[in-house]
Amino acid sequence: MTRKRTRNWSQSNRALVNQGSIIFWVKKSALKSWYAEQSGERGHPRLYSSQAILALLIVRCVFGCPFRQLQGLMRDILGLMGAGLICPDYTTICRRARSIKVPFLAHRKGPLHIVFDSTGLKVYGEGEWYV
Repeated sequence: MTRKRTRNWSQSNRALVNQGSIIFWVKKSALKSWYAEQSGERGHPRLYSSQAILALLIVRCVFGCPFRQLQGLMRDILGLMGAGLICPDYTTICRRARSIKVPFLAHRKGPLHIVFDSTGLKVYGEGEWYV
């Protein structure tokens, strides 16, 4: 078996760092759909839309964190965005996760682009997003 010797360590380190890169693309129109519309059904109304829960579950799949840590992570991300959105608590995320199917995320070499727009949530590799 032949072994490759790394000659350019700075390029190798940059490639390894970029493997963990996640880029969030959030449109302003998508922020308006964070909260659920009133359904008119009996019982307690849902506060968060299915798109919002799906966005949280995809972030959970990417980072592999439990629901409580997901709540803290997304609370901080939403706070940094300055959008004025409230993150659902971990029990809401867990309960709603049973009824939402999360798309499979394949391991990629390049950065992962998570696109959240008014039509829903999509996950792309770098080339697929630019197309």
